[in-house]
Amino acid sequence: MINRLDDTFVYILTELKSILGPIIIIVLVLTIIQILINYIKYGGKIFDVFKKRKSINITYDSLEIIIKNLKVYYKLIKINNGQVILLLESGIYVLYILDYNGIITGDIKKDTLVLKANTENQQKIANPVYVINNQIKKLEKIVNENIKGYVLLKKGCLFSVLNRTDIKVIPANAFYYHFSKFIKNKKLSKKQIDEIYEKIVA
Repeated sequence: MINRLDDTFVYILTELKSILGPIIIIVLVLTIIQILINYIKYGGKIFDVFKKRKSINITYDSLEIIIKNLKVYYKLIKINNGQVILLLESGIYVLYILDYNGIITGDIKKDTLVLKANTENQQKIANPVYVINNQIKKLEKIVNENIKGYVLLKKGCLFSVLNRTDIKVIPANAFYYHFSKFIKNKKLSKKQIDEIYEKIVA
């Protein structure tokens, strides 16, 4: 009885191989043909998704997608070097996208910090907390609203600086969770957001 079952099982496997083998080959051939057609049609652009883009743009684009997923009214103003002003009904936020890999150390009161990619590779970078505070001071001259600041860390970045300020430092991938907790606390109307936006970009 066992021998018969073994023989049946072997027979089924053999038949499956004979049937699936040609199908797999056909699928692979069709896939390769489709890739070649797309390459001829679009050129090297088809492979752009696999190329390393400037990660600051990827982070900024990802941030805007996350904000859209919050399903709230917003205005997003890109300043420079990873700095973004976000206008929501819950308030005004200055965000600094810290797009580095490595450990960041230094004095929070100084305008520069030290990025340590490894023991041999170190460089000075702008202190995001310092930059955000300066931006908030500028905005406070334009709008009479409470403004909050956030440093967003990309994966692979460790902010090892004693931060005794009101500026919060959070992982970029925690942005959705963090902001979704208080977006219902509406302080600004859509009209006010539009008016503030026009004042800032003017």
